[in-house]
Amino acid sequence: VYVRPPARDTGVIVDEIIAELKELLARGDIDGARAVLENSAEKVREDPKLLRMWGALEARHGAPDTARALFSDAIRVGSAGTEAAAWSAWALMEQHLGNIRSARKCFVNGLRADPTHAPLYQSFAVFEGRYGSKNQARELFSRGSKLTPGCARTTLAWAAFEAREGNSSSARSLYWKANKMEPDSVSAKLAYAKFEMHARKYDLARTVLREVLQQNPGNVKALHVSATLEARAGDFPQAERLFQRCLKCALNQNSATSSLASGNTAGSLGLSSAGDGSSSSSLSSNEESSGEDEVAVSPSRRAPGANLAVIYQAWALMEKKRKRFDVARKLLELGTKADATHPYLWQAWGLLEQHDRQFEAARARFEQGTRASPNSAPILQAWARFEASRGQEQAARALFERAVKVDDAHAPSWQAWGVFESRCGNVELARELFRHALRAEPCNAQTYQAWALLEESESNYERARELFQKGVDACPGHKPVWQAWALMEARLLAAPAGVDTGAVADSNAADTLKGPACSLPEFAAPLIDSAESV
Repeated sequence: VYVRPPARDTGVIVDEIIAELKELLARGDIDGARAVLENSAEKVREDPKLLRMWGALEARHGAPDTARALFSDAIRVGSAGTEAAAWSAWALMEQHLGNIRSARKCFVNGLRADPTHAPLYQSFAVFEGRYGSKNQARELFSRGSKLTPGCARTTLAWAAFEAREGNSSSARSLYWKANKMEPDSVSAKLAYAKFEMHARKYDLARTVLREVLQQNPGNVKALHVSATLEARAGDFPQAERLFQRCLKCALNQNSATSSLASGNTAGSLGLSSAGDGSSSSSLSSNEESSGEDEVAVSPSRRAPGANLAVIYQAWALMEKKRKRFDVARKLLELGTKADATHPYLWQAWGLLEQHDRQFEAARARFEQGTRASPNSAPILQAWARFEASRGQEQAARALFERAVKVDDAHAPSWQAWGVFESRCGNVELARELFRHALRAEPCNAQTYQAWALLEESESNYERARELFQKGVDACPGHKPVWQAWALMEARLLAAPAGVDTGAVADSNAADTLKGPACSLPEFAAPLIDSAESV
C-alpha cells in the first residue's frame, strides 16, 4: 500500500535553499547559485527572502534590470519587514550604480513600509553621511540604535561614521556604549581596538586586543589587527611574530589550503626575528589613494585562500615600509598563490614595483590584476596613474575610461582622471570629470580641493575660494583642503603689484577663510597664520 509522505514545511525547504546558496556563493560559484534559484523557481517566486537574495546576486554581477524586477517581486509578495529589507537591498544597488536620487527614494519607501526596520535606518544613515546631510545621518543612526537597544551593530556603524568625520570623542563614547551593550562581542572589541590604533592610542588598543586573545588565542582577526598595530608602532619583530601566528591559525582554519603552508615559515622567507632598524612606524601607506591598503574580500567571491591572501598583503605592506622589497615580493607572491583572483594583491604588487622603479614589472603586475578582476575600478585607476607617471598619456586615458566604465560610482577614478586631464591642459574636460566625481560622491573633499587648484591655476581665484569652501564644509576635518586653501591665499598675498588677486585686497586671509569649518581653530588658525606670515 502506497502511503504519500507528509508534505514538507515550506519554511524548511526555503532554509535548505538558502543554506545551499550560501555555500555556493562562499565558493564563488555564481552559475551554480543561479541554477539552484532557477530550479526552485516555484518556491522562490513565493518567498520574499529568496527573491531578495536573487536580486542581490544579480545586482552584484552586472544585471541591474533583472535585479530590479526581482526586488519588485519581493516587495509585492512580502510583509512589512521583508518589504523594507527588499527596498534596502534595492537602494544599495542604486547607490552602487551612482543613482543617488533613486537610492534615496528606495530608502524612504522602505521606511514607509516598516518604520521599525532597524537595519534600514543604519544603511540609510551611512548613505546620508556620504551623499547627503551629516545631521540627517546622525538622526537616522539615533533612531536605529533606539530600535535595537540590545544590539551594538547600529551603534558601531555610528561610531565609525563619527570617527571618519574626525569627531574622536563622540566616536570613542559610541564604541564604549557598543561594548557595554554586547560585552562578549569580539567584533565590537576589534572595532574599538582599530579605532584607538588609528588614533595612535596604542596602549589602549593593546589592552583590548590582549583581552580578546586571552579568551581565544587563535582568533585570526585579532592577531591580524595586533600585527598591524605593532607595525604601526614600529615594533617590527613583534609584528613579524604576530603575522606568523596569524598565518598559522588561518591555515589551521582552512585545511583546503594546507598545502600552501609548506615552506612559508619565517626562515624560508628570509626573515629574522631582529628588526632592520627602519624608522617607519606605519603599516598602511597614505600616499596612495587607489586602494593599495584595501584588504577586504568581496562577500560574493571568496576563494579558498582569501583569508591567507589578506594576511600576506598586510605583511608585505609592512615590509615595503621597511624598504625590504624582496621580502615584500615574496609575501605577495605567496598571497597570489593562495588566491590568484584577489585584485588588491596584484595592485599592491604593482605599486611596490613602481616604488622600486621596476616599471616593466609594475606594468605586468597591474595587467595580471585586471585579468584576475576585470571589473575592479581601483586597480584600473592605479594602473592609469602609473601610465600617467610614465608619460603614456594615451594608455593612461584609456585605463581611466575603463575604470569609470566598470564602476561609474567610483569617485576616486573620476577625480584622478580629472587631475590627469588638468595637467594635460584639458581644462574643460577636467572640470566635467570633477563634476562626475562629485555626482558619485557629493561630500568628497579631495575632489573639491583638486578642482579648486585647477581654478587657481587658471587665475579664477573667486571660483577657487568657492570650491575650497565647499570642500571644508563637506569635510571640516580634512586638513589638506585647509592647507591648500591657506597656501593659495599666501601666494596671493605675496603676488607682485598689479596682479589681480580677487577679494584679498585687504590682505587679511582670516576674512577670506570662513564657513562652518572655521569652528575648528586647531586646523584653521595655524594655516591662517602661515598665510599671513607670507
